[in-house]
Amino acid sequence: MRTQSMIATGASLAMIAALAGCAGSETTPAGATSIEFDPENPVTIQFWNTMNDPAQTRLGEMVDDFEESHPGILVDPIYQPYDAILPSIQTAIAAGDPPALSQMEVSTMAQLAGLGVLEPLDSLSPDLAAGIAGDMEDSIVSVNSYDGTQYTVPFGYSTNVLYYNVDLLSAAGYDADSMPTTWDGLQEAALAVRETAGPDVLGFGFGAAAPWAFEMRLFQLGGQMFDDDGTTAEFNSPEGVRVLENYQDLLASGASEMIQTDATFSQLRDLFTTGRVAMWEQSSAGLQAMTEAAGFEVGVATYTTMGDDVSLLGGQNLGVFADISEEEKAAAATFIEWWTSPEVSAEWSVASGYIPGMKSAWETETLETWLAEDPRRGVAASQIPGMRARPNLPGYPEIATVIADAFQAALTGQGDPASILDDAAARADEILARN
Repeated sequence: MRTQSMIATGASLAMIAALAGCAGSETTPAGATSIEFDPENPVTIQFWNTMNDPAQTRLGEMVDDFEESHPGILVDPIYQPYDAILPSIQTAIAAGDPPALSQMEVSTMAQLAGLGVLEPLDSLSPDLAAGIAGDMEDSIVSVNSYDGTQYTVPFGYSTNVLYYNVDLLSAAGYDADSMPTTWDGLQEAALAVRETAGPDVLGFGFGAAAPWAFEMRLFQLGGQMFDDDGTTAEFNSPEGVRVLENYQDLLASGASEMIQTDATFSQLRDLFTTGRVAMWEQSSAGLQAMTEAAGFEVGVATYTTMGDDVSLLGGQNLGVFADISEEEKAAAATFIEWWTSPEVSAEWSVASGYIPGMKSAWETETLETWLAEDPRRGVAASQIPGMRARPNLPGYPEIATVIADAFQAALTGQGDPASILDDAAARADEILARN
């Protein structure tokens, strides 16, 4: 039985520290490049990212620190909207003018690597590639690699956690140590909230455009998204059907509603922070923003499961593009060496709320202090042992849209789950074949 408390115990903090294994300073990458940079004639590289304030401001400050310690290299952080960065990258590539560096969602990396537009890390520096690979968990190595080659490095990761309104759950008889851990328990807690808070408060809300929710629950039930070769969809399995049926049952009980919104879930977030939704599952990186927006105490619990203890590894990678000058590649490699160092990785986790991708970051005083200051931050870290990576295949961003559409169709009565998933799998097979 999993513990569900938002209070990280000494044992859980010890486990978090142990995740670093024997990683240490010896895994820090050696020299990314031998090129000498001229402070009088600096190389400027663009760094596309999707960060909003306060993380955007902190990112700028960290870039200033880099430039101060690396004269001859200037880094220009350029904001791109989260849901527009991939199209922007594709447009820039088509125009022959990509940025040197860009943040990219984990499920889009293979799409870009498969097109040959990303520079393999080993081509930038074999020593850098080996050092970074040795400082990552296997699941994180997998989301930064395509066809056996590492193309990207960690930008920051997250996993699903259950956010809840402490006041509403307390009134319904739940505290940090008794929050639900199972799907059935989630339904019971949501119904209890409706009973105590009244019909104007929804016990549990979830987003409509949520392929990651389907992926995670499918893995929990023992299903697979694709075959081992990544050429055929397998999510239209009995396990996949059961995922949708479980959501249908949740809706039918009156415990939950599917909030019709875009992939940013801003509407659902607003309903939660104004006290009209008592619980919802979303990225662990959103804790700071929700805490600041809510007029109540925000609790954090581990995700609920339909079966096995599986959570989803989501988040962002950082890649270098192939169609840039050699000087820009050398500057980008130098920035990556700095970015993946233990202290910088830890500092960025504190600034962004992301889980660090480098094991050595967990050993820093910076991260240890940050976790101790707010035990809710340790909930996401406690889920690392059960994390599974999202599918990492060319064409998957398009398939994710197909899955999101199927998810909505099944939960809005547009057909039975088995038929809807069969149609979605057929479309996914076509996309895989094209890619």
